[in-house]
Parts: sequence; structure tokens; C-alpha cells
Amino acid sequence: MNISAVKKKLLEIPTEQLLFQNFPAYIAVRHPGYRFSKHNKLIMKALMKVEAGEIKRLIVCMPPRHGKTLTISEYFPAWYIGRNPANQIIFSTYSHNRATDVGRKVRNQMIDPMYCNVFKGCHLSADAKSANRLNTHEGGSYFAVGAGGAITGRGAHLFIIDDPIKGRKEAESDTLRRQMIEWYQGVAYTRLMPQNAIIIVQTRWHYNDLVGFVTEEMENEDWTIINLPAICEDPENDIIGRNAGEALWPTDFPIEKLEHTKTIVGTREWNAQFQQHPLPEEGGIVDLNWFRRYDYHKWLTVEIAAKMRGDIELPYDINRIVMSWDTAFKESEMSDPSACTVWGCSKDNKYYLLSTINKHMQYPKLRDTVINTWQYYSKFETGICPVLIEDKASGQSLIQELRRNTNIPVIAINPTAAKKVRLEATTPLIEAGRVFLPERSKFLVEYETELARFPYWKFDNLVDSTSQFLSWVGAPKFKRNKKLKFWK
Repeated sequence: MNISAVKKKLLEIPTEQLLFQNFPAYIAVRHPGYRFSKHNKLIMKALMKVEAGEIKRLIVCMPPRHGKTLTISEYFPAWYIGRNPANQIIFSTYSHNRATDVGRKVRNQMIDPMYCNVFKGCHLSADAKSANRLNTHEGGSYFAVGAGGAITGRGAHLFIIDDPIKGRKEAESDTLRRQMIEWYQGVAYTRLMPQNAIIIVQTRWHYNDLVGFVTEEMENEDWTIINLPAICEDPENDIIGRNAGEALWPTDFPIEKLEHTKTIVGTREWNAQFQQHPLPEEGGIVDLNWFRRYDYHKWLTVEIAAKMRGDIELPYDINRIVMSWDTAFKESEMSDPSACTVWGCSKDNKYYLLSTINKHMQYPKLRDTVINTWQYYSKFETGICPVLIEDKASGQSLIQELRRNTNIPVIAINPTAAKKVRLEATTPLIEAGRVFLPERSKFLVEYETELARFPYWKFDNLVDSTSQFLSWVGAPKFKRNKKLKFWK
């Protein structure tokens, strides 16, 4: 059946029947300004499967202000209990006040005459119409409670947990996280009726938050997971079919706004709240706390002076700039990008990350980018600016052409160990406080994220570029002495 035929068939269905059968139609009538984005349509489809009993365990993780509470916690419970007036719902969120606010919106739908016309088999009891507690004549109920609150004596055919953690302070508390998990295991889970469903919807805060716990420790529950990062990083596995770098809700949160937000909130919050991929506190090779920080504005001032052809005085006693390239020749989003880290080296052997490049480029574009980048940094009057390029299949032709046709001082690097081993070998330099990252810059979040996720993330080009540079500067430099002549 084509789309026009489907629309025609829908138009033939009486309005009340359509709203009863179709959750998106119910929202469209109840909330005329509701925007049916790709991610909201996906969520509504999953919710209808929950109501039909096809999905028993659902997790939805998405950034702040993207409509998760409106769709899942405000409209879905009213539609669900209208279709199942004998069923019981428990709704939980991080505080009693917020639970009351959400419950009030559910109640206001259910006392509306339009709702009564659509769901003719659902009748609210006059003695239980508070914002936190609703009962139906058919034996159903809706109960809203703050996370960790008492729900003894109540059952749940549907248990919705919406943002059980309020903010960063609570997320960082081992005690509060443990209490939340104990409440879920010992209280919430024991309230489930024989035929039941659980929905956990939240913005991620911590690697070991409730979603982290249930997906690791209760994976046998067969969770359906809708994970929606603000910006697509992995198009191969993106649940709504986005390309790399595409925003989740481009009309409300365009990519430019998200990139600005990324710079403001920093690596930790961006990965957790916006990308739904909180970084583990430990377990990776590099601890981000090992890096020292520098004022990036001082370097920006130098770049402005260079563009204006003014006097250049490099900060932090930087006397040499080095570019380290990890190359790839494909533009496909599925392949590895080419990455470059640009480092300022000081007289006292400290190393400052000045910039990064991380793009998918075919060979001609890559070659031109290497040349242009070298020309740009050569004007900072630090003498010779070496360019490190890994001497592997994708870098060999680049090394040969640059040596043949330019005066760029190319240094071919021949790695002798695996990527993980190479990075591990450079960690003493970082732990010793000799490697500096900007306090804030546009490239910082992407860089820190790749380091923190290594070796568990599919992309590692910035990591390879970094370990290549640190291995090069940290390697002993021997001078060959002239042979001495001795009198016989």
C-alpha cells in the first residue's frame, strides 16, 4: 500500500477511533504545536510497541531539551491508561515536586472532555484525582513519586523512570548512585505485575548511572535501547540513519549551536549529557587529569598578530612547532580520517597542543592540507618546522611527493609496536606534567574524547598522531662522534 492510500485510509477512520488506536495522532490533537522529528517518531513507535506488549524493557537516552519527558512521561501514560483502564502505572523522577508537575499534566489530559470521548472505557474516580495519584473505576491507577520514594503496596503494569538523577552533584556521589540502584532492585522491581513493562528515559550523567547498571548487570532482561547522541559520530550504527556530524534535531538545535555548546560545557558533560556516552573515570590508558592546561587565548593572540604581520612573540617559551600526521586516503565516513596534531615545543621540554585536524580526505586534498598547514605554522618564526608522517602504506606516497616537490622537512616515522603499546610508552611524559592542553578550544572535546575512549572506540587517529609526536620528542637523540685518532 502506497503512502497516499495509507493517508486516505486514515482519513476514513473516525477521529475518536484514530486517537484511541494511534499514539502520534493522539499527541497531534492534544498538542497542536508538537514537532514530529525523526527521533520523536522513533520513540512513539517504540512506545506503541510497549503498550502492545511487544517491548517489555525500553531505555531511551537523549540530550536535554529534546522532548523526552513531553512524549514519554506526559502524553504516553494518559494514552496507555486510556487503552488499559484496569492497568497500574508508577512514574518516578528525581524529585517529588517534578513528579507532581508531570502527574498534573497527565491528570489534566484525563479530565478533559475530549479524552473522555476518545477513551470511553476509562473513568476516573472522583476521590482520587490528585496530581500524584489517579484511580479509575476499572481498577487502574497512576502514581507519581520522587526517585527513591515509597511505593509499598502499589503494583505496576508499566513503570516509567524519567531522569532519576537531578544533576552533576548527585551523579558524582557514589552513595546516591548506589542508593538509586538499590531502590531499583529492591523496591521498584518488586512492584512489577506479572505482565509488565519498564521504561527508563534519561540524559546520561555517569558511566555507572542507572542505565549503565541495567545494561551491564541486567542485560539478560532483553532491553530495547534507543540511544540518541546530539551529533552523529557513528553513521553505521545510528538508529535514525544520520550521516556523521548530523544533528539530532537540526531545526531546534542546529549543528552550529551544538558545536558552540560543546566548547562551553567541556569534554565530560558533552560526552555524557549530549552524546549519551559518559567517559569512564578509570580503565583507559590515559587519564585526562594528567594533562596540564594552558591559556589558549595567549596562543590566539599570537595567531592574530601573525595574520596582521605584526611582531610575534611566542608564549610559554615555545621555540619550535611540530606537526604530526596520521594519514588515510579515503573520504568515506566509515573509514578512518586523516589526523594531525600541531605541537609547540618549549625550551624547557614542555609540549603544548596548538591545534588539530581530523578530516576524511582523498589524496590530493590531504597533500594540499599538509602543505598549507606547514606554510601557515612556518611563519611563526620558530626555525625549522618538522612534519612527522607515519611511513605506512597511506603515508609513503605522501612522504615521497613532499620530499620530491617541496622543501618541507618531512620525517618518516616507522612504528615498531602496536597502537596501544605506543601510547602506553608515552604516558610517563603526560604523567610528569610536560604535556599541555588548552583550557578551552573548539578542538578540545573531540581530542579528549578520542584519548579517553581509546582503545575501545573505533576512531583513534588523533591518538596515533599524539603518540607518534610524543614518541619522537621523547626518544633519545644521539650525536655520532667523529672517530678519534690515537698515537700508536
